[in-house]
Amino acid sequence: MNSLAHKLLIKLKKWFMATRIVYALCDNTALTIIEVGANEGKTGGPLYKIIQQNPDVKAVLIESVPYLFERLKKTYSDCSHCIFENIGTASGSGYMPIYYADSNTGLSTPNLPDYFEKSKIN
Repeated sequence: MNSLAHKLLIKLKKWFMATRIVYALCDNTALTIIEVGANEGKTGGPLYKIIQQNPDVKAVLIESVPYLFERLKKTYSDCSHCIFENIGTASGSGYMPIYYADSNTGLSTPNLPDYFEKSKIN
């Protein structure tokens, strides 16, 4: 798939997901949104605006990467209806290794997808 078609597909997917969630909120504001892999809160998904604009909707935001988890808490620092969990998910209980690109990967690796860091995080 070419790059333009891929970007268009991603935008459509985000729009359809956001539209479905907003439609669900019309009938029931007592919902709880659970986002696994919440990143820093804005990248890769349409939930940020929905969570910000609907304080009656509870949100459980899960991010396993420590530096992204800290950014996630800052992103939603004004949202008292959010619960944050710095955990991973797996098919069993216990501890498992997690592999991720650190915050400096974008400095040394060209042509990363847009959701990777492009500059050093302090």
